[in-house]
Amino acid sequence: RGSGEISTGIVHVGAMQAVLALSRTEADDEESVVALQRVRTLAEAPGNAEILLSAGALDWCRAFLFPRFDCSPEVPPSAGPSPAAEACVRGLAGFLLLHGMYREPKLLRLKEMGGFGALKLKDHEAFHQTLVTEVCAYLERNPLLPAGPAASVILKLLAQLLEPLTEAPPQPDPGLYLAVVRAINRVANHNADPVRAAMKEARLLDVRDGLLVHCLRAPRTREWAFAVMQGLSFEWVADRAAFRESNGLLHLLHMLHSFPAERDLQIGIGCVLRNVFGPSPENRRAVASALDDADVSVHL
Repeated sequence: RGSGEISTGIVHVGAMQAVLALSRTEADDEESVVALQRVRTLAEAPGNAEILLSAGALDWCRAFLFPRFDCSPEVPPSAGPSPAAEACVRGLAGFLLLHGMYREPKLLRLKEMGGFGALKLKDHEAFHQTLVTEVCAYLERNPLLPAGPAASVILKLLAQLLEPLTEAPPQPDPGLYLAVVRAINRVANHNADPVRAAMKEARLLDVRDGLLVHCLRAPRTREWAFAVMQGLSFEWVADRAAFRESNGLLHLLHMLHSFPAERDLQIGIGCVLRNVFGPSPENRRAVASALDDADVSVHL
């Protein structure tokens, strides 16, 4: 409109897709960001998120952030949106996904997320990780879930979003895993027993434990090891059989022996083994059994 006002209702949803597509190649970065901010404003207006989800807006965001033709020789590696424009679209994708999870789960088009259920991450891994990052950031700020059946629906969708991370090869940076573990623990800490029971039913605690083990068994560098030990709290898994059965303690012992010159790291791991895992008889037996195993001793 000439006055600068934005109509709050989406009449031609295809126009929103066109704005995203054009903004990706707009030479004027400021114009692109303004246009994308207006799309976000429209998305937040009542009823519009549902329209956008139904029309496939999450896939528009994926195409904006990770277009299939990015590796084409016709498109220079430098072509694409600015970091500011990408941030706008990442935020829009996160908003739409969260709106679907919290309010309109039937409108979530699972193929667009590329990592749900039996779907593979082949063409959508980067977008899937973007969505995970956005959701975890939201849960860090807003860990309290709505009461009643809605919480169970949200938690089941959250588990579907996160489970593929445990099945994919470990990432070279533990940041994503640490963010997921912290977000799950934060939700557990800030909600009552019925929500924690729903988390268990949705297997979110198993996802958390699996990602924690992923952190421990991933390719190890000094930086990785310090990030894991500083970023994780092991109290949540100290008494969980699943952590022992997935060789979590063995991976922790391996990390202890992998950096003999890092005194601070060795002290930190030793304190965790003694003070967090040590009080449990099952954990002590697991460690003793591992150290008595000739194959394990060779690896250590």
